[in-house]
Amino acid sequence: MEPIILRLSLLSMLFYGLTVQAAVIQSNYYTSDGSLPVGVAVSNADLLQTSLASATRTGTPAGDRYFYREDSGYTVDLGRLTDGAFGTAGGMSAYSVLPNQVTLTFTLNLTANPSGHTVTAIRTYAGWDSGRDGQEYTVQYSQVSDPTNFITLRAIDRYNIPEANFPYEAYEPSFLAMMRSMIPSYPAGRYITNQASTMVELTSSSGPLAVNVAAIRFVFGNYDTNTNAFENGGTAYREIDVIGSAPPTVTSISPNSGSTEGGTAITITGTDFTGATAVTLGGTAAIDVTVVSSTTITATTPAGSAGTASVLVTTPEGTNAANTLFTYLSAANNPTFGTPTSTAVGFTVQISNYDNNFTYGGTATASGTVAISGTGVVTVSGVAANTSSTATITTARTNYASGSATVTATSSLAAASTPAFGSTTRTTDGFTVQISNYDNNFTYGGTATAS
Repeated sequence: MEPIILRLSLLSMLFYGLTVQAAVIQSNYYTSDGSLPVGVAVSNADLLQTSLASATRTGTPAGDRYFYREDSGYTVDLGRLTDGAFGTAGGMSAYSVLPNQVTLTFTLNLTANPSGHTVTAIRTYAGWDSGRDGQEYTVQYSQVSDPTNFITLRAIDRYNIPEANFPYEAYEPSFLAMMRSMIPSYPAGRYITNQASTMVELTSSSGPLAVNVAAIRFVFGNYDTNTNAFENGGTAYREIDVIGSAPPTVTSISPNSGSTEGGTAITITGTDFTGATAVTLGGTAAIDVTVVSSTTITATTPAGSAGTASVLVTTPEGTNAANTLFTYLSAANNPTFGTPTSTAVGFTVQISNYDNNFTYGGTATASGTVAISGTGVVTVSGVAANTSSTATITTARTNYASGSATVTATSSLAAASTPAFGSTTRTTDGFTVQISNYDNNFTYGGTATAS
């Protein structure tokens, strides 16, 4: 766990390895002033307002049932803790009492962020008119991978704000003179320690408090083994803020496939890429990663195994959900050929490296059609005689790159049309005869003997 800072606004001391800053944030004891000082504000857009699925309170406090009190009607309204308002002093509708031995669980909505939420800060605002602001609780969280298992983030232990941290009030001279006549060392004034509301802020100096968070839990009242007691029966809380930032999301990869040898230039599209510290494909770091914008990253694929690979982007806020957006393809099976044999309507040729684990297809020029047998014989037909045709043969197989190659041959001459003749008729200088299978698609010629 990285160093965690616990802050109670403004003044500081070292406490149990934490840097603790402590001061009153509301000077309104028995007044109607519910304002907060400059620089202190309740969030109106934290995760408990933007991404809260449910809030539940469990446990039975020991002792006085009074500490279930939420208002004069003893109702339980946890919505007061997540309404984005600090509330006015003296207003019972502004706070919820959370007794020792009571647990409050905030379950976050994971619809928009299925990989969980990133929590960067937790703030609790406590206090009511009687000064009950002694906060003691333990913060826990669960992650998407195991949402029912809660991990302790930090115990906020008992604290004692030095008296000198509070406003100082000098006594009136007549009163001081009277008291010093009896007690020469009587102080000249007092620190006003009965002012109420306090903020505790939990942050980390080197990154988020937790990532991939599914729920936040507060266990109120840390038992003190030295005194065998809790600090007090309960504390009145006005607001709880869980500040978060979204982990990245990856929606598409272009192109979405490439060679197992790596080297494919890709563009990753998604959200919240700012500050990305790592990009991996199938668990291996991508090469030449450039964060172009909060929605675009360019990179080059590393070598990988054939099949789908999860493309993961990591930022200080977390890592996107696993996916199957990229596919590594084995090297293509490009056909090789034997020597073509011409036919009157095209040609035939054997695929030398034929592999029936692949699916073959083909096209041909010169109006040719292609058929491929189960043994890899390519037959091109439909080509005119004595005409050149080029066949393109393709291969396909799951998790393999597409392959292709071409082969060219010329169809043979058509069979000869040998003339057939009818009966001859003699003439004074020769004879005549009819070609019985005459075809005007052919060009005819002839010679004769006897001059």
